[in-house]
Amino acid sequence: TNTTQVVGAAVESLRGSEATAIVYTNTTSTSPLTKDIPSMRYLSYRLQLKRQNGRWLVTKMTTVTSLDLTPKL
Repeated sequence: TNTTQVVGAAVESLRGSEATAIVYTNTTSTSPLTKDIPSMRYLSYRLQLKRQNGRWLVTKMTTVTSLDLTPKL
């Protein structure tokens, strides 16, 4: 089971119909393989977006940072 929450977002640049944004997330995962001990990761992504037909579409998503806070037993 995976659960991801967006905890922050910011526009990095905006030029006409193109934009770049940074998105910060917290992700928790559980699995019977790990005896349901949750893994916790904080990730940030750089999204490249393009405006098309009145909507912003993600054209590229790159991981910027990754911090794994999973307990080591």
